[in-house]
Amino acid sequence: MVLVVPPPFSLSGPQPAPNESIGEPADWTRGYEVHVFQVLALDSARHSRPSPKLHRVEEHGKFDTAAFAEELARAADNHAVGTACRFENDHVRVWEIRLEPGERGPFHIHDQTYFWTVVDPGRGLQRFADGTFVIRDYQPGETKYLIHSPDDPLIHDLENVGETTMRFVTVELKD
Repeated sequence: MVLVVPPPFSLSGPQPAPNESIGEPADWTRGYEVHVFQVLALDSARHSRPSPKLHRVEEHGKFDTAAFAEELARAADNHAVGTACRFENDHVRVWEIRLEPGERGPFHIHDQTYFWTVVDPGRGLQRFADGTFVIRDYQPGETKYLIHSPDDPLIHDLENVGETTMRFVTVELKD
């Protein structure tokens, strides 16, 4: 179980490199004042940090976009990036993404800078609007920061192709 506690929003200092995993909090918070939110793992045995030596396997390929044509046509208007919005104010929107094995979140758009953190690990399939896909394993505590805007959006879906419930917290930065 994860409890998200949103204190006042503030970021100062150098930004992490765009579109790269940002490692352990001790690494990426150095030189920052970070008050986006706090994630408190209530069961530390289930939510341990991944080993830095962990080998990740990714599969890349192409898919037929015609099978998703209607959904892709609506994706630019679908800003629901998660399965439940847990908090929103003038500065941030906090989403939970929870997908059971075989469950799929529809194509949606990211047109704001955001980051995600894996809460419960799993294996996910992401399809992108250009007809490419990636299948990969997500590990607890893994975090990625991505910069997108209305001029440079990301459209994708997410499907749980693993055997366990997969869960993320995603935070969109509105400023």
